[in-house]
Amino acid sequence: MLMKTIGGETSFENVEVTPSQLQQVANLGCEKLTLQSCTLEVTSANSLSRALLWRDSKLTELVLRGTELCPITQRLLIQAIIINSKLRKLTLSDCNISDYEGQLAMLIGNSCSITELDVSGNDLSEVTGPLSRFLYKNVSLTKIDMSRTNVGGSNALLASLGRHRSLSSLVLSDIGCTDSDALGNVLLHCQTLKTLVLTNNPLIHPSELVCKLPYSRSLTELNLSNCNLTASDFQVLCSGISCDHPLVSLDVSNNDVGDAAAAIFEVGTKLSYLNISSIGLTEKSSSPLCDFVLCNHELAFLIVDNNSCVDSTALSDTFMRSCEMPLKHLSIAGTGISEDGVIDIMHSLRENKRLQSLNLGNLCIHSNTVVKILAILTGEQSTTGLMNMSLSDNPIIDTPNVLESLKVLLNRNRYLPSVDLTGSLIRCPESISRETLGLSPVTALKVTHNAPTDPLINFNYFPSKEFLQCT
Repeated sequence: MLMKTIGGETSFENVEVTPSQLQQVANLGCEKLTLQSCTLEVTSANSLSRALLWRDSKLTELVLRGTELCPITQRLLIQAIIINSKLRKLTLSDCNISDYEGQLAMLIGNSCSITELDVSGNDLSEVTGPLSRFLYKNVSLTKIDMSRTNVGGSNALLASLGRHRSLSSLVLSDIGCTDSDALGNVLLHCQTLKTLVLTNNPLIHPSELVCKLPYSRSLTELNLSNCNLTASDFQVLCSGISCDHPLVSLDVSNNDVGDAAAAIFEVGTKLSYLNISSIGLTEKSSSPLCDFVLCNHELAFLIVDNNSCVDSTALSDTFMRSCEMPLKHLSIAGTGISEDGVIDIMHSLRENKRLQSLNLGNLCIHSNTVVKILAILTGEQSTTGLMNMSLSDNPIIDTPNVLESLKVLLNRNRYLPSVDLTGSLIRCPESISRETLGLSPVTALKVTHNAPTDPLINFNYFPSKEFLQCT
């Protein structure tokens, strides 16, 4: 992709950025520059440095993701960033940055104008001292992402986070942290914190963290996915959010909790987002789940993948009883629902105008059932608002009936829904194209192997591991 400019933002993706292009960015007076998976040679880095140092520069946000920096390019950029007093948002994610000649420590120690910092995907284990001092001194910092930075063992760093007084968002996914008590102190003392993401940390005694929830009155989003939560930890968590807590988004997926997690259905009445996939819920939790969906008037996102708690009959009845429930995105992949159960759910959704995204992945749905599903969506009685449907990891083949049903769906539904066939058994990708489906020229069809967020139909030979979460 060549240079793309929209408003005050310029972005490059998967290209070798040239000095002339960066000079053009400076001349355009852009406020945000993004380099996604680009190649940045020394001459280009020099041009970018000059753009940052230009006195008339309007650049306030610099984003480098997956753009590896060699020691020389890193030094050029860091020196310019330190001098630039206008830069407020800085992202250096997965850029292979290191503390070469103390540059990283220098950057961290002198970037006092930065309010949002993302250094995820870089090894920062050698600069935890300077980073701790930076967090303690920089009172203007509001958001920080240190995911995958190998800083989890630094007590000084966690202590500095606990003393911070202006943080609103803290992302510490996969940093190897085990100290639940230190993280609990962050909740206890950082009273401005709204978002805390701790995905993939092997916490010891997580109850020492979640017991501090009642004291964190600003927290609205909490992610504890794969953090070693047990049934007893979950009970402490539920008691912490039952006292009129402002929490609206909760992710506790991939924890071995079992049916004890059903307690969240009673206390999480204000949740708008809930991810409880792969936590061991059984059929005992089916009725509480349906009552939760029906009675929670805020719930917009619900992900229950890889649990055995979804009763298709009860869920269908729930949808039939209230077509105006606020639920917009539902994922029930890998829940063992039968093909007849899937059909029942689809019938109950025909008049549901609010649900926009439905994940039916990994349910052993065959081609004949797909034809029935698509027929329900295109029937005369259907007024569904469904815009995205995932049928990934199902044994679907490109039979003439499947292709004809896709053609009818795409030509008749004014919302142009996205159908995800990732991981299916399609025999040849050429069978799904504008020409073979006979679509009109105005139908926005893309066939791609890699980007499920863009295409109308996504096709891939390899099974997908994660559900596309539509926001």
